[in-house]
Amino acid sequence: MAQLTFKRMLCGLGTIACLSGAHAARPLTVDDTGVNEVGTCQLEFWRDHEHGSRHVHVAPTCGVLPGLELNLEVVRRSPASEQSQGRFLGFRWVPQSAKWGEWQFGLKAGWLQEKPPEQKRWQDGDWSAAVMASRPLSDSVTLLINVGHSHLTDQQQKLTTHGVALMWNLSPRWMLYAEALGDTRHTVQKGAGLRHWVIPEVLGLDVTAMRTNSRADSRIWGIGFGWYGIRF
Repeated sequence: MAQLTFKRMLCGLGTIACLSGAHAARPLTVDDTGVNEVGTCQLEFWRDHEHGSRHVHVAPTCGVLPGLELNLEVVRRSPASEQSQGRFLGFRWVPQSAKWGEWQFGLKAGWLQEKPPEQKRWQDGDWSAAVMASRPLSDSVTLLINVGHSHLTDQQQKLTTHGVALMWNLSPRWMLYAEALGDTRHTVQKGAGLRHWVIPEVLGLDVTAMRTNSRADSRIWGIGFGWYGIRF
């Protein structure tokens, strides 16, 4: 299943979702190494709620070459008078030859811009890149690891990012996951989620929960859907 990664990468623009750079599909933030086939797209939509704000995400992704997909994400945060807006453009590349034993490897990278409240122009973007790795631990459990680098242009800072996740396929219609994410500036964030496949591998509904540890009430709750296998 192709996964979108930027999702929690901004964890509040700083926080749209905790720097997963380019793509980590619902309901995950950590990326897996699945990519869409050439001419196949997916559309993911979700809404996150945290203390004092809400985020709406729309994220289409399409396979453009063998092993290569492009993804876009637009994030609208409210109240708009107090919150920055975000947009992201990225790619994921997973060549079939990038294997070692049962491990599959890939690369992801992307560019993020934000528009602060009361401003009409988008600010210079941050960029990120990471290595993705995945390995099946059993017929139903998969281990995912992401390690990368993020450059925060406006703050002139560089971060090393990391994430690890376990994904359980409980049945053809139910998936459960747990993950932990961190970087060299923020404390580790922990999340969990559940997906129900209304139509297996085509239409999924999910709920997510994450604790960012930035403050006592730093929980983010989300609901969303993913529509996969859209051909053009």
